[in-house]
Amino acid sequence: MWLTGDDIEYAFFYACMLAPVAAFVAVLIISLMRVVRQDRRHQQTQCPDCGYRLQGLPPGTIHCPECGYVLWRGR
Repeated sequence: MWLTGDDIEYAFFYACMLAPVAAFVAVLIISLMRVVRQDRRHQQTQCPDCGYRLQGLPPGTIHCPECGYVLWRGR
């Protein structure tokens, strides 16, 4: 099937309309994956930033010993 001049204009128009939507959806999916990964790490007692295992650290540890991420902020 060959595209005529009008078909090419419509295809270009729809491509220009869909490109920003596709980019937004991609950014949204990547952000959601990061949140899910951080939540899973938190549930598994890992640092949400670097994934370092926090089991065995003394009670009251505030910073991750690997990356320095603040694990707990007091009031």
